[in-house]
Amino acid sequence: MKWHFSLAVTLSLALAATSAHAGDHAIAGAGSIACAQFMKAEQSQDKITTLAVVTWLQGFLSGVNMQRNLDLKIPLQVLPSGAQIKAFTVQYCTDHPDKSVFESAMWLSLQKQPASR
Repeated sequence: MKWHFSLAVTLSLALAATSAHAGDHAIAGAGSIACAQFMKAEQSQDKITTLAVVTWLQGFLSGVNMQRNLDLKIPLQVLPSGAQIKAFTVQYCTDHPDKSVFESAMWLSLQKQPASR
């Protein structure tokens, strides 16, 4: 348990230091890394970075889901699984290595999600 806590703290500090600008909005954390960097982590089986990215994406998509519900009165959507998010991001980043994980998240948030799993 102590090992997990130390890993979480180290990862949090490393990702908190990362930020990117997308237009007028600052993006912080794992979503700010370049697709090329994500793909390098994926190909080298860097499970910590991959998990951090997928977890960031899940939080981002959850936030978008809630915001759409609150602002636009759109019913809450069933979100894709972690495996589906990872598969989409791998495909997006393979096709667009010059883009960021955040940009992948924006495209994923626009996808129609199935009504149930």
